[in-house]
Amino acid sequence: MKHEFADFDQFFNLTKYMACYIRPDGFFGRVNSAWSLEFGWTQEELLSTPVLEFLHPNDRPPISQALLRAAEANSAAAIDNRFHCKDGKYKWISWNA
Repeated sequence: MKHEFADFDQFFNLTKYMACYIRPDGFFGRVNSAWSLEFGWTQEELLSTPVLEFLHPNDRPPISQALLRAAEANSAAAIDNRFHCKDGKYKWISWNA
C-alpha cells in the first residue's frame, strides 16, 4: 500500500497536466504545480480559497449542482467552466470531478 502512495505522489508531482483533488468542504485538498503555472495563483492561495471562488460567477450554480449530483451518485462529472486567473482574466477549462 505504501508503494501505491509513492507512485501516486510521483505521478501527481511530475505530470505536466493539472491534477488536484477537492475536499468535501469545497477546498482544494491538493494541487500540483501545473495549477500555479496555468493560473498564476500560489499553491497556498489555491489551497486556502474555496474552489467555487475561482470560478466565474455565472458558472458557480451549475458547477455546484453538477458536483452534488456526482457526489450523490458516486460517479464522475465532466465539467467545463471559466477559472479566474491571478491577473484578472478567465480561462476555460474542461475537467472531470
